[in-house]
Amino acid sequence: MIGKGVDIGANCFIARGSMSNTIIGSGPKLDALVHIAHNVSIGSNCELTAGTIIDGSSSIGNYSWLGVNSTLKDNTTIGDHVIVRAGEMVISNVPDDDIVAEVPAKSIKHKVKTDTKFLRAGQRNEESSNSKLE
Repeated sequence: MIGKGVDIGANCFIARGSMSNTIIGSGPKLDALVHIAHNVSIGSNCELTAGTIIDGSSSIGNYSWLGVNSTLKDNTTIGDHVIVRAGEMVISNVPDDDIVAEVPAKSIKHKVKTDTKFLRAGQRNEESSNSKLE
């Protein structure tokens, strides 16, 4: 099942569910060469960049971003608002609002020493979208 407003890039593969449906929520953006295996669930407004591989029976929460050539191992869950650095192999569950890097992927959120928001491609900063042009 594919929700509304899903962008699917060139040469993507989305496997049909075998034991349960493969579900893509509303609004995700799939770049070129994304592979989504069987029984996967992807939440709303996620971004999967080029070469991302999601193994079977995995789950991705809402508003998460997976970097170029990242891989999510089978039966793994990523929470909401998660950032996965490019090229990473996620082999264990990732909680909400986390940032993961390294191989295998582990949390690096504690290393981020800034209050600056991380903006994913295509996402607008609330302050700039609320400001008026003069």
